[in-house]
Amino acid sequence: MTKKAMIQGRKYLNFVLELNRDNKKTNIWHVFNRERGFLLGHIKWYGAWRQYCFFPLEMVVFSSGCLNDISSFIKEIMDERKKTAKK
Repeated sequence: MTKKAMIQGRKYLNFVLELNRDNKKTNIWHVFNRERGFLLGHIKWYGAWRQYCFFPLEMVVFSSGCLNDISSFIKEIMDERKKTAKK
């Protein structure tokens, strides 16, 4: 079973990092509604675009605030990836 740990909370969403992925090169974050804890989707590496992307579950609706949380989180993890790649 895969362990999970809270990575970061935002105004509307919580992002949970999936741990113990057998030395995979990229991470997966699970995106949960902060108020009720519903799983909304995942943020993971999309090789065709060479960046992290959000993969929503079916029939999930997002407000502009939720989309801003997702967008800013992806920007942060991409910035962190670029920093570590330069080292």
